[in-house]
Amino acid sequence: MNSEIENYLNQLQGKYLSSIGRAANIIWLNFVDIAVETESTGKDILPGSLCLHVQCPCRMIDKENRIIIFASSDIYVPNSSIEWCENFEWDIQGNNLFDEKSMHWLLSKGKVCINNYKFNIFGDLKLTLSNGNIFEVLINSSSSDECWRLFEKNSDKDHFVVTGQKAIFEYE
Repeated sequence: MNSEIENYLNQLQGKYLSSIGRAANIIWLNFVDIAVETESTGKDILPGSLCLHVQCPCRMIDKENRIIIFASSDIYVPNSSIEWCENFEWDIQGNNLFDEKSMHWLLSKGKVCINNYKFNIFGDLKLTLSNGNIFEVLINSSSSDECWRLFEKNSDKDHFVVTGQKAIFEYE
């Protein structure tokens, strides 16, 4: 792995997961230096927070129990209190299974930090958390479209952007 990429990704080690959410079908996770009370709205983002925005398949797994806790495709499935219908409005916050399961997981796990990460030649990212769960990002594109990005919130530093073809540093 390129040393510039490794140095950038090394910032993840030891960061605490403070919030999970989504905007339309883009999933975001926020990481902070100190454990803070979780808030579903993401209002707890502090300066220096790292934000991961995912636009490709991802999932939280419990490897020990061999289960997928929640995954990106859950966005298109009604939550447990809504009956499926043809006109299901997945984009309304709280309506879908991803919103329900990710929030339940976050609130039930308390203060969880990143123990380590793995980044492979295809751009897949694997975050091993202190509670043993694993968050995986899986590249499913061969195009130059963005798959995921990692950046420091409220900073003018470059964003680390991964596409189906390469990993680059850029600033929006």
